Amino acid sequence: MNESRKPQNTSDLKGVEYYLKPSFLISTFVFIAGLTVNFFLYLDRDRTLNAIVDGVSLLLLFGIFLLLTTKKWNADRAVTAHVLVIAFNFCISILFETVRPTDESRLWILMTIAVSIVPVLFAGMTTQRRLPVVVALAIIVSYAVAAVILDDGALMSQIPTIALLLAAMAFGYSYILHICRMTERENIRMSEEQSRIVDYFYFTPRQWEKIREGRMSRLQLRAIMEKADERERTAIGLSTDEAEHDWEAAKRKLSHDWPKLTAADIELCELILRRYSADEIARIQGLAVQSVTSRRSRLRAKFGLKPGENLNSFLQMRTQ
Repeated sequence: MNESRKPQNTSDLKGVEYYLKPSFLISTFVFIAGLTVNFFLYLDRDRTLNAIVDGVSLLLLFGIFLLLTTKKWNADRAVTAHVLVIAFNFCISILFETVRPTDESRLWILMTIAVSIVPVLFAGMTTQRRLPVVVALAIIVSYAVAAVILDDGALMSQIPTIALLLAAMAFGYSYILHICRMTERENIRMSEEQSRIVDYFYFTPRQWEKIREGRMSRLQLRAIMEKADERERTAIGLSTDEAEHDWEAAKRKLSHDWPKLTAADIELCELILRRYSADEIARIQGLAVQSVTSRRSRLRAKFGLKPGENLNSFLQMRTQ
C-alpha cells in the first residue's frame, strides 16, 4: 500500500525508555568519577575496606557500561544493575562509618544519604516495580543501623524524615513514571487502531484529518464506506472463485486417474475432502447415515484401499 495512505501520528511521545540510556550514561560517568575520587581519599586516610568496596563498584559499573555499549544488555537491564551496584556501595559506605568512626562520620553519612536520592529515582525509571522500594528500604535501614551504633542523637532524630523522604520518592516517582508508560501504551494502541481503520477504508491523510476534526460530510463518508464494502465483496468473490477452482481441479484429477468413478462418487469425494462428517454428508444429500457409510465402503473398494488406510488422507494426497 502507498505510504501516503498511512495515518500521520501526531503524538510526539518518546517514552521513558527514550531517556533511560542517556541518563544511564551520565550517571555512570558521574559515579565513576566520584568513586575514583573517594577511592584515593580512602587510601589516603588508610581506610582499605572502603577503598576495596569503591574499587569493586568501579569495576562493576564499568562492566555494566560495556555490556550496554556492546548491546549485550538493554538499557532497562543495565540501569537495574547500575542502581543495585550504587545502592550496595552506599549501604556499605554508611555501615563502614560505624567500624572506624571519626569526627567526619556524621557528615559522610548525611552526604551519602543526600546522593542516594539518585539511585532511588533511577530505580523508578526501570520496569522493575519493586526496585525503588527495595533500594530506598536498604538505604534507610543502613542509615538507622549506623545512627544506632554510633549513638548519634542528631542522626537518630533524622531517621523519620529521611525514611519519609526516600519512601515518598520511591513510591511517588515510580508511580508517575508508571502512569506515563500506561499513557504511552494507550497512545500506541490508539495509533495502531487508527492505522488499521485507515488501511481498511483507504483513507488519505487529508480525509483522515477531516474525519478526526468532524469536517467530513455524511455523503462523503458514506461514499468512502461503500467503496470499502465493494472492495471487500470483490476480495471475498476472488477467494471463493479460487477455492472453487481448486475443488474443480481436484475432481478432474480424480476423474482422470479413476475413470470408473461415477458423478455420485466424485461428489462424495469432494464432500470428504471438504472434511464433512458422515452425518453432515447425509444431511446434505438427503440420505441415511448408513447409506453414506456404505457408499464410503464402496469408494474404498474402488480405490483399492486396505483395512486401516484412511480414506480422507488418501484423497488429500491424491488430489494435491
